[in-house]
Amino acid sequence: MEEKRLREVLTRYVAGNCTDAERAWVEDWYARGGLQGIARDQGTFSDEESREDLAAIRATLPKPEATVRRFRPWMPYAAAVLVVVTASVWIFQGQVMDYLFKGMHGRSGVVNVKDFAPGTNRATLTLADGRTIELSAEHAGVVMGDGITYLDGSDVLSGSSAQTHTLSLTTPKGGTYQITLPDGTAVWLNAASRLTYHEDNLARQRVVELDGEAFFQVKSAKDRPFKVRTKGQEVDVLGTSFNVNSYPDEPTIRTTLVDGALKVTGMATQQAVLLAPGQQATLDRGHRVHVDEVRVEDAVAWKSGMFSFNNTDIEAIVRQLSRWYDVEVVFQGNSPHINLWGEVYRDVNASEALDILHYFGLRYRVEQHGNSQRIVIYNE
Repeated sequence: MEEKRLREVLTRYVAGNCTDAERAWVEDWYARGGLQGIARDQGTFSDEESREDLAAIRATLPKPEATVRRFRPWMPYAAAVLVVVTASVWIFQGQVMDYLFKGMHGRSGVVNVKDFAPGTNRATLTLADGRTIELSAEHAGVVMGDGITYLDGSDVLSGSSAQTHTLSLTTPKGGTYQITLPDGTAVWLNAASRLTYHEDNLARQRVVELDGEAFFQVKSAKDRPFKVRTKGQEVDVLGTSFNVNSYPDEPTIRTTLVDGALKVTGMATQQAVLLAPGQQATLDRGHRVHVDEVRVEDAVAWKSGMFSFNNTDIEAIVRQLSRWYDVEVVFQGNSPHINLWGEVYRDVNASEALDILHYFGLRYRVEQHGNSQRIVIYNE
């Protein structure tokens, strides 16, 4: 057994830093004997170590009442979601020990593996006069003011040469960056995204344009509403936090409200909806706007360095991975009709993120395709 991997999971559990899937497995594993059974079978961990680790886990296990409270918010969800949750946890529980024993690279079925590094702080700033600036990967964001500075105050451009009345911030695949606008609004751009603003517009009503995905923390100014325009949609806000996902390869545009209030308008039909915190507006290809109650954490997980899959279609997951790791991901034959559940850290290499496929009966391989490589997903 790979003892190091097991201890990492247990340490994260006791510290309260593990994922939902890891937490579910640890609690079930503990109920089935935990380290004592493994120690007998593998000859590792002393009795004293077993007692110490199990005592630490026992101290952190939720009380019955807390467990009920934790799961009660899920009750309104559709039965199909509950089935996915149950099946996913069962698969995780049944196979995670295989993961811990063999390690990711020791399993059969993954051939010709080349790893792909996760995204980093990467972005390009385009000014009104056409100049482009490749922003430093040593910094996470820029601030617009008299000039342009990084978050620590060091100069990108001085005030006299900045020409910031029109500006675009663009992140490539595998890149993310933050920008603070002159009014104090902070915007975090996900990979393969572009934010454009015009200072004249900001002076009157604060309008920005978005392609891709961004999280907004809008500075309140009641006399100057803030607008986010995407293809086919406009979002009106006074002061609030929200996420907009408007990638052109996604079938819908999704706007998720964290706090405050939003009005989302489909431009083709002028259908407008008001959002309350915890709601998501979805603009579909038929130009209809739907409102649903959602887990806000899933929509904004990327900003906290996580992939969060909650009954997520496998094709949507592939699109996320492709953008973040800057690699083409395709299916061998037709894509499987399955939804996945789980959390994956975004700061790991692609091989670790793709390991979630194993729990759902899928494998992958890396193939040479022309001058580049691509990841091919297939059934076991």
